[in-house]
Amino acid sequence: MAALTFTVLAVYGYALLFEIPYLGFVVERPDNLIIVLNTGNNPSDALKSNDHLAKVDGLTWDRFAELSLSFPSTGRIKRNSYDLEIQRGDELIEVTWIVPGINLREFIYRILSIWWLPYTFWLSGVVVSLLVRPKEIRWLLLYMFFYLIALGVSAGVVSTYNVVGSMQLLRSSLWLILPVSWHLHWVFPRPLAPSPRPVLWVLYGFGVILMLAEWLGLLPNIAYIAGFLLIVINTVILMILHIITQPDQRRSFIFFLLVLIAIVLPTFIAATWALMLNSFPPLINIFVLILPGIAVAYIYMIYAGHVEGMALRANRLITVIMYSGLLLALSVLLTFMATAIIKDPGYHLSIGIAMTFMLGLATVYAYPVFQHWVERKLLGIPLPPTQLLERYTARVTTSLGPDELIRLLRDEALPSLLIRQAALIRLDAAMVPTTLFTIDVEEDELPYADEIPALLSRAGSFPRNQSDNGVGVVCPWVLLVLSLTVGGQTVGVCLLGERDPDDDYAKAEIGTLQALMDQTALALVNIEQAERLRALYQKDIERQEMERSHLARELHDDVLNQLGILWMSVDERQAGEQFAEAYQTSVTRIREIISGLRPGMLMYGLRFALEELTEETATQVGGDISIQLEVPPSDNRYPPDIELHIFRIVQQACQNALKHSRAQCIYIRGELDPRYVDLVVEDDGVGFVAGENLDLARLLANKHFGLAGMHERAALIGAQMLIDSSPGRGTHVRVIWTAGTAQPVAS
Repeated sequence: MAALTFTVLAVYGYALLFEIPYLGFVVERPDNLIIVLNTGNNPSDALKSNDHLAKVDGLTWDRFAELSLSFPSTGRIKRNSYDLEIQRGDELIEVTWIVPGINLREFIYRILSIWWLPYTFWLSGVVVSLLVRPKEIRWLLLYMFFYLIALGVSAGVVSTYNVVGSMQLLRSSLWLILPVSWHLHWVFPRPLAPSPRPVLWVLYGFGVILMLAEWLGLLPNIAYIAGFLLIVINTVILMILHIITQPDQRRSFIFFLLVLIAIVLPTFIAATWALMLNSFPPLINIFVLILPGIAVAYIYMIYAGHVEGMALRANRLITVIMYSGLLLALSVLLTFMATAIIKDPGYHLSIGIAMTFMLGLATVYAYPVFQHWVERKLLGIPLPPTQLLERYTARVTTSLGPDELIRLLRDEALPSLLIRQAALIRLDAAMVPTTLFTIDVEEDELPYADEIPALLSRAGSFPRNQSDNGVGVVCPWVLLVLSLTVGGQTVGVCLLGERDPDDDYAKAEIGTLQALMDQTALALVNIEQAERLRALYQKDIERQEMERSHLARELHDDVLNQLGILWMSVDERQAGEQFAEAYQTSVTRIREIISGLRPGMLMYGLRFALEELTEETATQVGGDISIQLEVPPSDNRYPPDIELHIFRIVQQACQNALKHSRAQCIYIRGELDPRYVDLVVEDDGVGFVAGENLDLARLLANKHFGLAGMHERAALIGAQMLIDSSPGRGTHVRVIWTAGTAQPVAS
């Protein structure tokens, strides 16, 4: 029906813009009022707007239009002038009118007329057909309602020119709209009661009889206006019944009714005027322009959830429809401009071929951009479906954590395939389920552990009739089950439900989805292994700190004490200077080792420990490298483990710079605020390719143990560590810790 309706609209639109002769004036029915648009070579007062056309070449306007203007017609009369008889006030005037031919002003008048109006209702019908679900009686009635209005309005636009069948189509469409409208508003937004079948048969039969009577010319010319008034009246009455009988939705129904009345009332008044006075008021076209608001009101009711059981669902076909509409409008405009400039009909075929080639070439480049914009902005598709698997695979092979993987699958991958209902369940070795995420699924709708095998038995198939396969008994909402398998072991299951627009999963798409789940399963296992490795590494760091602290205490309390006892037991005169020097060197070295194992100045605060680190590092390099501390003095204190790990990160960054960067200057900059710590270690050395994949597994595999330790220390205290480096630009290491940051708990 959409294609048939569009064909009628296109034929009438083409006739209006290119086939109906450009006379320089238009005639408004029903009283044949003249509106002058272009006088051409005629005297300025030959015709005046508000004159009434009586005859053309001795024929009434209706008869003349039937012979000369109707489309299509093989015998169309083509003349350069016509003898007109016009009524101006009380006098009858005869005028010889020279036809100006195609002209910009008259074309603009036709373009700015309501020729485009039926396309808004046709597009509304397409929106309902493609985007509104489920496909039930209200869906059918709503899109029929819009298509019939589109046909009626389109026929009304060209009925002045007597385009073939236009007047009959205008009148008969209104008589068909009458029963459709009654039926629609009986069940929309919610059924008032079970539809009375005998009444429906009578109404539809009545509408068909009146439609046939219009085609046979058995009804008065203005009778169809009464049909329009009946449509408005029955709509208002039925909506009032909805308001009275369905109080739970009363507010939304009242709003809907008021919007409809506001949109239709001006046209209703104009139709009443025409029925009583046999002529339309001058502002009728302006009143008609607001009628598309009717379609907006109905679709908004569905979008806002006020229509029980109906919803808007995304459909990628809408992109093609929208682009085709824009292309049609552009082609009409360009074709007119070309034919207006090149008036020789012999070139019109060449113009058409050239236009087709240019628009086709433009489509090759413009459509992908337009498609991406519509799908991303209007349909909410984050990733291009055609490249989804490749992009997803590339993303999950990078260093994703569990939260990032879930977000990627839940918020990007599945919505890109228009899947609106899903659940991902992790299964351990004993097949005990753990829900990783859900999309529009309640907790009580998830399967129990003993129901998982029944679901897995249907993995990879798309059962349309769920009552016959057992899946619907377990989870009625599940349409497709996909297993997550690694190395022959099932590690999870993905349950998919509603999918825009028709809950359909094609066989080819099931293969893509399974590949998606295979990648997800592998990523889950890798992430869990990485998490276990990280937990072990973090425990190793904590154990190292404990061992360092223990060793520092042993060196301080035992070794230094024993050295002190040794010194006191030796006679300085007998020991000599060499022994005294060796003794002092040993004590100094042991104290340095103790300081490295457990920074003593941390007892007084992080700022003092950094100052000591700077001095010791400068002493270590002996002035060959400049070490600068640019952290303002601060007495702020933080939890001991926070201070320790931040100090170790800075210490390791300095050691890395000394060992690998070949730097001339190392700077320790930042701020120690009561609410946060923000420190930077920066050098002017050779730098390295930092990249983005600085996860623990890669760092350890590449033997970057220092960087691995820094990352894990930051993770232990919930801090953020950033490394910015590239060859020739030095290295920039930044650690940021904020008070109140939740510290991850190692498992």
